[in-house]
Amino acid sequence: MKKIMTLTLSLLLLVTGFSFANPDIMLISANPISSTNQDVVLNGVKLPTPLKLLNDQTKMVPLREMAEGLGYKVIWNGSTRSIELVKGAVYITIDTRSNAYTFARRAPEALTKGATIIDGKTYVPVDFIENYLNAGAFAGENGLEIMPSIGDRTISSQLVITEIKENMIIVKQGDGEAHVMINADTIFKDYGKTQAISLKDLKVGDTIKVEHPSIMILIYPAQLNAFEIERLNTVAYREGTISEIGDKSITVKNYQEEIIYHISDATTIKNINGASVSIEHLRVGNHVKIYHNLAMTKSIPPQTSAISINVDSFMGK
Repeated sequence: MKKIMTLTLSLLLLVTGFSFANPDIMLISANPISSTNQDVVLNGVKLPTPLKLLNDQTKMVPLREMAEGLGYKVIWNGSTRSIELVKGAVYITIDTRSNAYTFARRAPEALTKGATIIDGKTYVPVDFIENYLNAGAFAGENGLEIMPSIGDRTISSQLVITEIKENMIIVKQGDGEAHVMINADTIFKDYGKTQAISLKDLKVGDTIKVEHPSIMILIYPAQLNAFEIERLNTVAYREGTISEIGDKSITVKNYQEEIIYHISDATTIKNINGASVSIEHLRVGNHVKIYHNLAMTKSIPPQTSAISINVDSFMGK
């Protein structure tokens, strides 16, 4: 009997030592998973992966499928075992080793449960949706229903028209394509002009900017339900966060690229109220929307001239 107890104690110490020696190993035995067939439905579209139900009845939803469906880029950091969600100026960090969620530069906060990795996928509790993703979650007939905020919009730009149909514009987007869906309320405009245009004024080869819900229908090609379409043939448009401010330039970074924009006396800069401000009112960390010249240097980072800048700040009002 004594030998059995000794062997058991040795095995316990071995397992414990292994856990402490390997902090990347995530044990979830304290919250074993209960099977469930409840779907996660995002804006009417069922996600490929259903929710998981912990034995304490906490509902956990698949993070990547949900976040990408809401327009976020999901970035895994293996060195810190953390996940970053990026959409425009919004940055959310999730620590998978503890119950810690961080929005922008705020202090980390705890939710009902920490992020949990199950079968190679990361799951988060339902309260993460409302607290961090600007969306609502409720129990519907088809499962857990997730709906984005009505005011949650995003912009896709530098889209080149390849085909025009009655209620749809097919565009080149990156290495693939997207379908811009048009309805009776879609607004059409031409950059720098006050005269209204319509679908019939657009042609194959035009470059456009599309304002649409940040939520994306989870199919390929992507579908963008257009609130507004702006033709940009003579200018380019980008968004990002100011990372550096020079004497007459700003460096703007997003998850894809970093660009230096030169500012001249002809550049208009406006704050969130539409009031004119100067470069002195800009701050590192401001989110900006920039119309700029088509010409861009091939330097690293590339450089171009800003035509107009809109900044998410009340400063200088």
